[in-house]
Amino acid sequence: MALKLGMKQRQEYYGRLDTGIGVLYVVHMQIKDLLALEKQLNRSVKECDPEQYIRNLAIFVCYPENALIDRQRKPKAPILSQDDVKQLTSSELDEIARIFVGHNDYLYKKDDAILYPKNEEESYMEYLHRLSVIEEEEQGKLFSSLSGRYAKSLMEKQNNLAVRLFGSGFSAGLSDKIGNTLSLGSSLGKAMEIGKLAAPVTPLASGKLGSLMESIDRINRAARIDLPKIELPELEKIESIDLAGIERRREEKRREPFNELAKRLDRLIELSEKNIEFAVQVNETQTEISAEIKSSSDITEKFSKRNFVINLIVAALTALSISVAIMIFFDASRENEISQNILLKVAKEIDGLERQLAEHDVLFERNLEMMEALRKINDEYGKRMEQSTDKSNELERARGADIHR
Repeated sequence: MALKLGMKQRQEYYGRLDTGIGVLYVVHMQIKDLLALEKQLNRSVKECDPEQYIRNLAIFVCYPENALIDRQRKPKAPILSQDDVKQLTSSELDEIARIFVGHNDYLYKKDDAILYPKNEEESYMEYLHRLSVIEEEEQGKLFSSLSGRYAKSLMEKQNNLAVRLFGSGFSAGLSDKIGNTLSLGSSLGKAMEIGKLAAPVTPLASGKLGSLMESIDRINRAARIDLPKIELPELEKIESIDLAGIERRREEKRREPFNELAKRLDRLIELSEKNIEFAVQVNETQTEISAEIKSSSDITEKFSKRNFVINLIVAALTALSISVAIMIFFDASRENEISQNILLKVAKEIDGLERQLAEHDVLFERNLEMMEALRKINDEYGKRMEQSTDKSNELERARGADIHR
């Protein structure tokens, strides 16, 4: 809930349009919306066609007027259903995409330069889909070592090795849960950009507070200037000035940075709630891992090492998601640079762990082969000892028989 500063909040919707299912208002996305959209699509954005993607996106960014809080603010949960958005026409979806792109220029701009312009033959629906694919691919490069795909690959490697060598491994359900846990951590990392996506106005640090400080500086400079004498207007002209309106606008301007702070606090709280949810899921997954490790004494040592590595990966993702929350308060112009540096460092650490795992697998298999060879030698030696013992016993019995004769 936003901090109440005793003033009516500015409108939070991007725009409105008339559709076959009524008037819809297009609003900003939140972190929970992005996670829910990923889950609902159940595939990458690239694998969706533009209309399918925008139709699903509309569930989280479009609301009827009577669903808005105070007729202007976004409610906590989506209102439209799959059946509702299926009734939207292609032209209506294209208008939704146009409004959304127009208020999220970070998708195609960097440092005020347009990197991805709209092609003439493209519809806005195709344009937004293309921008979303680009964003997904860019994020994928940073999270390649932390993605759910990597986690599942890691679990498949360990399970295949365990089954080949021991005839057992983690259960399919637990392996999927570990992959899902790491995927949630990756999704929280992707929420790095949602600070921009969720902000209907300029970011706090580089926007309103920066403007406020510049205004204060200009006022201070102006105070030191000797102004020439001016002739005051006549009293009857002064009466026509809207003093109440001037005071109201000045008060709104003064409170604007605090409203921005309230919205960012909202997003920080929301992200913190997701971090708590992630931590709970990590704890549940680790508990199940421990239970399965204890129930398989023949592979305890092997899986304990794997479990340790998984702990490191989960810890890295947890630290990453917490860093996202902290960076919400950083200067927006440095967010991307800082986040990329952190992600690259974490990715390098995970790559190092993966190399160590590969080396460990090779050494572990060699040790097993050596142990198997030693076991065979020992078995062969045991058989020969048994044969030697049997022959010795036969000789002893033969000698005993000769003595009795």
